[in-house]
Amino acid sequence: MAAWRYGLLGPVEVRVDGRAIPPPGARQRLVLTMLLVDRNRVVPAGRPIDELWDAALPADPRGALRTQVSRLRRALGPAGGDLATVEGGYCLTVQRDQLDATRFEDTLAEAAQASSEQALTLIDEALALWRGPGPLVSRLILPPGRTHARAFPGIAGVAVSGHERSERRI
Repeated sequence: MAAWRYGLLGPVEVRVDGRAIPPPGARQRLVLTMLLVDRNRVVPAGRPIDELWDAALPADPRGALRTQVSRLRRALGPAGGDLATVEGGYCLTVQRDQLDATRFEDTLAEAAQASSEQALTLIDEALALWRGPGPLVSRLILPPGRTHARAFPGIAGVAVSGHERSERRI
């Protein structure tokens, strides 16, 4: 069985067995990003419609969204089967170890329980998951009133401050 990995800590990416799959178009990447941020939960169809087209809605916005989701499924190949159409929207099933942002959080949680030297190593591992600027710094992927800090509570500042504390303890 193929090992699928998704990345949000930098440009959105999908990897299969360590090999990057060609990125889908900009609209499909935005839909994928929204689905990954709300992984395992329903993303109401209205959210991606609002983000994709804003005030310039196509004649049939839901049909246009279905087209974008279909293209995303095709781009994802076998993992596209994990993208479900559900009542009122879409849901992408992703295990915690498949998404870099949740691996980041889990590694930080492990570091918080570790000895100083081990914590420093784990925090370095967590920080190494960041691949540069990406969708988590964009307002586009988050619903009103939600920040990426609430989507992923363990994000970057925690790791950096934990790294500094661990270095001081050593």
